[in-house]
Amino acid sequence: MNGILIFQYGLILKVKCFNLRPRDVIKNPGKYSFHDQRIENADILYPIEMMFTVDRYAILDGIHRLVRYYKLGINDVQVRIIPENLLSEFMITMDTSLYQ
Repeated sequence: MNGILIFQYGLILKVKCFNLRPRDVIKNPGKYSFHDQRIENADILYPIEMMFTVDRYAILDGIHRLVRYYKLGINDVQVRIIPENLLSEFMITMDTSLYQ
């Protein structure tokens, strides 16, 4: 299941599935107001978290920051590469019974 978990005070508020690309948000200002707001509020003082997969780098955290960099015309982006052996330290465990 593709989606995001929205947490507040340690509780899962909702599970939201989506198939939305950053370019969709960029090309359609106002259509995705939730993501427009997240991009506007993205704090680019923090690096984008990435890891190398089989043949490319994948963003683990920071897609809204990356879009903000793009919209601001900033070409030099702060990135932190997470080694695969440390990936488990960045994972959260989900209760799969929520999906049944």
